[in-house]
Amino acid sequence: MTNLSRDSLAALQLPSPNRGPYPDLSHAEHPRVLLADQDDDTRRLVSGRLRRDGCLVLEILDGRQLLAAVTAELARHRRGFLPVDLIIASEWLPGPTGLEVLEAVRDSRWPVPFIVLTRSATPGMRRKARRLGASATFERPPDLDRLMNAVALLVSP
Repeated sequence: MTNLSRDSLAALQLPSPNRGPYPDLSHAEHPRVLLADQDDDTRRLVSGRLRRDGCLVLEILDGRQLLAAVTAELARHRRGFLPVDLIIASEWLPGPTGLEVLEAVRDSRWPVPFIVLTRSATPGMRRKARRLGASATFERPPDLDRLMNAVALLVSP
């Protein structure tokens, strides 16, 4: 299992934990979202809608990049800075999978909302994602209206 630690932070050559993947958004009015999906079409579709609806989005291509971004955001959170508001990740990312990153996030006790995108949202997969701490699951490509409703509920104060 992947551990979020100082060693992983150094090994992945991350940006400064004080900054994270975004500029300083401590007073940002827009939800900040990490979006990880290896499929360009799905990632562009979802990121376009998130941006159109007012979110700041960092697009990520694989599990290693997602783990790096999550590690940096967790370090920001622990230092009292505002981290991202939401993580959306594909179940089957190359490198650590979205589910492995989800498990690492929950093991760190960081309560950030986490949406899992899956090829097939079977009841067994939904149960597994829920057991690992997913806030919601959506089959790819997701129904964008339903996804944005979930995003709005998860990032509202």
